[in-house]
Amino acid sequence: MYGRAFIQPNDWGNGPMNTVFGLQASSVAEPGTATYYPESDFGVAHQGDHFGAAIMGGDFDNDGRRELAIGAIDRAVGGEVILTAHPAPGPLVAGTWIAPSFPTAGAKFGTAIATHDFDGDGKSDVIVGAPKASTNTAGAMFFFGSLGHFAQQQGHLMSAPTAGDDYGAALAIGDYRATGTWQLAVGAPGRNGSGRVELMGWVGSGTSGFFAQIQIVDQTIAGQANAAGDHFGAALRTAKLHAGSHADLVVGAPDKAGRLADSGMAFTFTATTAMFTAGKTYLPQAAGTHFGCAFGDADLDRDGGVDLVIGATGEIGQTETTATGTITVEQGSRSGLTNQWFLRYPAFESGPYVLFD
Repeated sequence: MYGRAFIQPNDWGNGPMNTVFGLQASSVAEPGTATYYPESDFGVAHQGDHFGAAIMGGDFDNDGRRELAIGAIDRAVGGEVILTAHPAPGPLVAGTWIAPSFPTAGAKFGTAIATHDFDGDGKSDVIVGAPKASTNTAGAMFFFGSLGHFAQQQGHLMSAPTAGDDYGAALAIGDYRATGTWQLAVGAPGRNGSGRVELMGWVGSGTSGFFAQIQIVDQTIAGQANAAGDHFGAALRTAKLHAGSHADLVVGAPDKAGRLADSGMAFTFTATTAMFTAGKTYLPQAAGTHFGCAFGDADLDRDGGVDLVIGATGEIGQTETTATGTITVEQGSRSGLTNQWFLRYPAFESGPYVLFD
């Protein structure tokens, strides 16, 4: 499933590093240079833990060096996340394993991870999605503040949670409203059958801070119908796709019947100082591509504009005969995306997490 997910320099932080791969099973990756971190580097490894299901960078000890938060969604009861340590010089080493205060079996805790210093102590706080958590498996979002030594500070459910909501399946953070404070976007791709995204703002400070809902985002904002099975919110990405001061939110609906059945669709939303409004929509050319299942962003052509990378696990590459998956790059400029296909990369053998450097 090439094109399922990416990790890039802005996920990790400034400075050079080797390519990061999350190998969930027994996949074999053979890039030119890579550093491999098996689960056993950080604790006891168990068959079926699915270590590497999600990866995000952060500075968890305020030492100026970046570490990783790595999800193991079936470890222990409902999943755990390791916050690695990074002594200098040297590789990543074991740090702190985190989990909900009251774990739920099969919660898939660690499916999505976001990091940012919300409590203002100079250390990255950690937000983790568990799309099968709670007694009715509707999903939950958990916040672990560094001021509280990464003990659970908040566990949040959607209002009127329903089994299959998959709340917490995707996370993104950014200053979407150009206020100088960051917001949190949480995907619930099964909500109401079609999916939606919850935008949340940080309230309070320190160990008493928490997230509260600002806006519900669905496809109607972009002039599209909410159709069953679209899975809107299955993938989220924060990217600055213009010359303004605010960040945009990119949302995938990988099973939406855009042009054809299950072809998928990608959306961008912009907010400035108010609520999210529609940006652009992007569609693939074939059925069953699951376009919009993952996103990345980087200035790949070094023209000063951010390029948007879109994964499509069901698409046939230009040199392939079967649906091995592709990534498509939507070319950006200093003034925004040009809405023209830039490059399409065929699949090759790799893990599901790739760093563009």
